[in-house]
Amino acid sequence: MFIDDETISSMADVAHIFLSQEERNKIAEEFDSLQQSFETLSKLDIQEVEPTVYPITDKNVFREDTIWDSLSVDKALANAPEKDKGFFLVPRIIEE
Repeated sequence: MFIDDETISSMADVAHIFLSQEERNKIAEEFDSLQQSFETLSKLDIQEVEPTVYPITDKNVFREDTIWDSLSVDKALANAPEKDKGFFLVPRIIEE
C-alpha cells in the first residue's frame, strides 16, 4: 500500500473533513492506482523524445471589436430601488 490509513486520517484532519473507513479505503486504492501510473510512466524510454517548452501550438484568437450602444443612465437606473444623482445607492458594508 502506497499510503497508510494513518496518513489519510491525518490529511482529513488537516482538511477538517470526516472520512468513513470505506472512504479512507477508497482513497488508499486511488493513491495506489496513481502510484502505479507514475511507475509505468517512469519506466518509459524517452531518450529519443525531444523536450518541449510549450506543446500547444494554438495562438491567441482575437475577435473583431464591435462598437454598440450601451445602456443609458436612465435605463440602467430604471429598476434601481435607490438612486441619487445618476448613481446606484447600496447599503454601506464598510465601517469608517
